[in-house]
Amino acid sequence: IDNDFELYWLYSLTFNSAPIVLTYKKDDADAAILASKDKMVVWETSYSPYIIEDVPIITSMCMNEGVLFCTILDPAFKIWYASNLDAENVGNISNTSGFISLEDDLGYARKILTFNEDVYVFRDYGISKISYVKKEVSDSQIYLSNTKIYTNTVSVCGNNILFMTKDGLYSFNGVKVVKTKVDLLSELTVENSGAVASSLGEKYYLALYMDFDDDKQILCEGECVNNTLIIIDMCDLSYEIVRGIDIKSLLAVKTDVFEKMLVTFNSGPVDKIGQIVNAPKYMEENLPKYWCSGSVVDSVNTKLFTKLTVNADAGVKFTLKHDNKETHFTTYKKGVNEFVFKLCCRDMKIEISSSQDSAEVNNLVLEYYEY
Repeated sequence: IDNDFELYWLYSLTFNSAPIVLTYKKDDADAAILASKDKMVVWETSYSPYIIEDVPIITSMCMNEGVLFCTILDPAFKIWYASNLDAENVGNISNTSGFISLEDDLGYARKILTFNEDVYVFRDYGISKISYVKKEVSDSQIYLSNTKIYTNTVSVCGNNILFMTKDGLYSFNGVKVVKTKVDLLSELTVENSGAVASSLGEKYYLALYMDFDDDKQILCEGECVNNTLIIIDMCDLSYEIVRGIDIKSLLAVKTDVFEKMLVTFNSGPVDKIGQIVNAPKYMEENLPKYWCSGSVVDSVNTKLFTKLTVNADAGVKFTLKHDNKETHFTTYKKGVNEFVFKLCCRDMKIEISSSQDSAEVNNLVLEYYEY
């Protein structure tokens, strides 16, 4: 994670909260709507931005066939729409604007998006589809969830929409919802209303809080909203984990020249901003590497552990935790390392840690005899 990019001012606009943004094309020119808690700004890049103050607080926006759809903070069961790109009419009933109420058992409307030329609303406990035909708006229920949807994790990734609940990671293809086979997220033990996600290509970037069941403090200091970033490749469901960073938001940026995943961090009164890069660092500092196994044996009988063999980089630390005691080894060369010892115990766990740039570890073998 790095901060190697440039920012510069376009216009002197200030908001009292971080705005949500919708980009689109109008008259073959780029355009954007920025909506915060105090105002809406419409910017057609051929002209200077103009401000609209008398609008509801918008929580998400999408556009489909020239119609703008918005979810709002209060009342959160209303979906506002405005045709002909009349963003300033959100909150007003006119010939080109209005609202539809979603008052059923799926809960409040939290996020609205366009997918496969249709409009879907992700709600507390399900998904609704919005239809707009000849200025008539209607809705239909698509999916009912047994647990609450963490709507800030909703993101279009490839040919699916991904979202997370306490029960795991789910995928929606516009017809049906299926639970993904990402075992890491099969059942989350911690409430994750602060989780956020975004997608870039076929990769799903998810920031959340996980209980690692240990006493290690890695980067995060004090209380944090999120403590883990998981990058999931949806082609093969492989994943990478970065532990100990408290991510506030993720934003995929795609241009003709580059694609980047930008992040902001929960870091006190001034948020830090950076980008995710393929390097084991956090703002130029090496990320500590750490992994801990569960119990490596199933039997409760006493065992005699005699040898640890591993193929690893030099300087990787191995801690054998046995019956409330600890024994430490550090690899002395790159390649195959062997450690011979005698440890008699009933239970054994293995911790692996390193603070170096590289910490490749594989083919670990722990030899023992059982009494």
